[in-house]
Parts: sequence; C-alpha cells; structure tokens
Amino acid sequence: MVDVRVLSYANVPPNPAYPNKPLLFLLGVLGSILSGLLIVFILEKLDRSFRSASQIEDVFGYPCYALIPKMWLDYDKALADHVISKPSSALAEAVRNLRTVLNFRGKHNRKNKVITITSGLAEEGKTMLALWLARLAAKGGEKVLLIDADLRRPGIHKLVPIARLIWFPVTRWKS
Repeated sequence: MVDVRVLSYANVPPNPAYPNKPLLFLLGVLGSILSGLLIVFILEKLDRSFRSASQIEDVFGYPCYALIPKMWLDYDKALADHVISKPSSALAEAVRNLRTVLNFRGKHNRKNKVITITSGLAEEGKTMLALWLARLAAKGGEKVLLIDADLRRPGIHKLVPIARLIWFPVTRWKS
C-alpha cells in the first residue's frame, strides 16, 4: 500500500487564470479606435479634393465665386428644372449666389452683359450651369439670350422645349 493522503480537494476557480478577458477586451477596443483614427488620418492626407473656396483660392491664386454641389437625378430634364421647381434647395442657392457675384464683379460697377462658361473636359456641367444661370436671370426679369456654342454635342435644345424653335443649324458661308 502507498503512503498517500489527500490533504484537501481542489476547488474550481470562479474565473479562468488565462486568458485575461477584461484586459483583452480593453486592448481590442483601444486597438480598434487607434487603427480607425490611423485610417482616417491617412485617408485625409491622401485626399486631394477641395473642401472650401479658400483652399481653391490658395492653390490656384484665383478667386472662387461659388461652389456648386453635385446633383444626381434620374433624367436631365428634372435637373434642368431643379433651380425653378425647388428654389430653396442648396443647388438653387449656390447658382443664385454665383449669379449675384457675377453681377457685382462687372467692370466699372456695371452688370456683365456676356458670361462665358467653359471647362477643359466634357461632362463637367457647362450646359446645365449656363441653363440654370439663364433661367434664374429670366425669372428675375432680365432679358436672356442663351447661345449653345458646343458644336460637337449641343444640349440646350434637348433640355428646353422652346429652344427648338430658335435653334439654327450651322451653315457654311460662301465667300
């Protein structure tokens, strides 16, 4: 026979000794917050878009008259009518601000009689901005003549029904 005695029986501990769950949970939360902040910081540093007019003026050295928000609607006709049908929208307000600035920026404190809208690339909203400015000026009581000089892809006549009546095809002059 073996000379062995049981001094005391083992008790089951209330909490496991390993792993330390509260510590792991705290480290996980802190690690998630820090990695999220790091990702936001990196994305902010890599972002090259402009967020304000002062950024545009600082980079290019030219005054920024207005910031026009992007709009996505189902079809172009609704977008063309947006400044008239929803005059209190952010888009209509931005176009009105641009119109006001253009009126006050004329030479010798006179209103501009001719406004040219141009850009370097296609599909940047030249036609729509010209149409919005023309419609708001006409609604304000001014006489407006809107000329679509885009010879490759004219678009005003598709957006304004009356423009079809006054649209003249370009013909060659005989010399």
